[in-house]
Amino acid sequence: MASAYVNLRDLDKQLEIAKRTAESRGENYNLFELRFEKGAISETELVQAKSEYEQALATLPLLEKIIAQQENLLSLLLGRNPGPILRGKTVDEFVLPAVPAGLPSDLLANRPDIRLAEQT
Repeated sequence: MASAYVNLRDLDKQLEIAKRTAESRGENYNLFELRFEKGAISETELVQAKSEYEQALATLPLLEKIIAQQENLLSLLLGRNPGPILRGKTVDEFVLPAVPAGLPSDLLANRPDIRLAEQT
């Protein structure tokens, strides 16, 4: 459940970055249009800028679809009908708790990942 939620928040961050990228590429494309109209750049450069802008826009619906699927997965895990999930902290705000000094090394033997490594 926790990893599904962290994945959801990670997807939210990816969508935010993709939106900013699309906005930036759109502004860049507008500048290239003006430069092309004034004869400062070739049509090839304009087409390249347009292609980058459209490619950035094309990633948005895919990310939104994946986010909806992740929300539905979480709803299923929670035993609810599919739908939006309330958000809490962003991925950037997730931090591992500090391990206090002076803990006995016997505690490591209780960790499942260490047990698995030991058995392997």
